[in-house]
Amino acid sequence: MTPLTIGIALLALMNFTLKALGPLLLGPERMSERTAATIDAMGQGLLASLVVAALVGAAGSDVDAALLAAVALAMVLRWWGLHELACVLIAVALVAIIRSLT
Repeated sequence: MTPLTIGIALLALMNFTLKALGPLLLGPERMSERTAATIDAMGQGLLASLVVAALVGAAGSDVDAALLAAVALAMVLRWWGLHELACVLIAVALVAIIRSLT
C-alpha cells in the first residue's frame, strides 16, 4: 500500500471514531447542532488537507492538471448536492478520460 492509501484509511478511521465518540461522550440529546456539525466536518477537513498535499506535492510544484480538474469537478458536484460517492466516481472517470486523451 502506498502512503497515500494508508493516510486515507487512517483518516477514514479517525472520521468514524470522531463521529462515534461525540454521541457517546455527550449523549445524543445534549449535543448541539453546531457541535455535531463540527464533529462531522473534522474528518472531511483532514481528508481535504491530505488531498491538497497530494495534489501540490512536497516541493509545492508537482500539480497534476488532471487531478486538479477532477477535484474541482467533485467540489462543484458536491456543492450542487450530489452524493459524495457519485462525486468521487465522476471525478475518477474524468481523470481516466483526461489521461487517456493525453
